[in-house]
Amino acid sequence: MKKLLIVLVILALLTGARSLAGEKGSVTVGTDLVSSYLWRGTKFGSGPAFQPYLEYSSGGFTAGAWGSYCFSENEGAEADLYLSYGFDSGFSMGV
Repeated sequence: MKKLLIVLVILALLTGARSLAGEKGSVTVGTDLVSSYLWRGTKFGSGPAFQPYLEYSSGGFTAGAWGSYCFSENEGAEADLYLSYGFDSGFSMGV
């Protein structure tokens, strides 16, 4: 499992973020590699983490998923889903 995770992270880093634009909207996929995972000033895990994301945008609407996963076992992990809408005035609302 750990070897598979490392291979997936390396492949994601080599390909970088990708944006696929279509008639109905755009999809962005990527991952970040960070030296450690911090949440509100508290460090989780003892080493590096990778943070994959997937986002769909169409007009002012955006939906996505983001996560943070440490390389070592039994460390901190997080997965989030989000929705937002941006208005022409620059104001946006999200959950």
